[in-house]
Amino acid sequence: MARIRVSRDGDWDRFTHSLIETHLPRVEWSKDAVVDAIVSCRLIDKGVPMFRTGYAGDFEIDGKPAVMFICWAGKNTDAGRSVMFVNVPEDVFEELKNRTGDWRWLMERYAPSLLSSLEEASVVL
Repeated sequence: MARIRVSRDGDWDRFTHSLIETHLPRVEWSKDAVVDAIVSCRLIDKGVPMFRTGYAGDFEIDGKPAVMFICWAGKNTDAGRSVMFVNVPEDVFEELKNRTGDWRWLMERYAPSLLSSLEEASVVL
């Protein structure tokens, strides 16, 4: 396979951004899909759910906000796979851009009864 030459940092940023948006599996944003991803990451993969709104600019697919989900430091099972959530509501996207601890905020919003059990789940490091 031939190497791709990237001449400037900006070129690398655009290249990486494009790879993320085009190669990760896409999942429609919904309460159930987000809760399932977080629960699977914490309880099965034993990782830390992370949501990223962009790299070298905001993620956008088909003109709508998108968010990359990563199960950081998990056991690398199917439950911890990275996906690109698409059609993210604007208010959620803006909130995720400005906060840390985003998985807890999402669980408080979508499934508060599960939050304490997920916080107690051990993380594999």
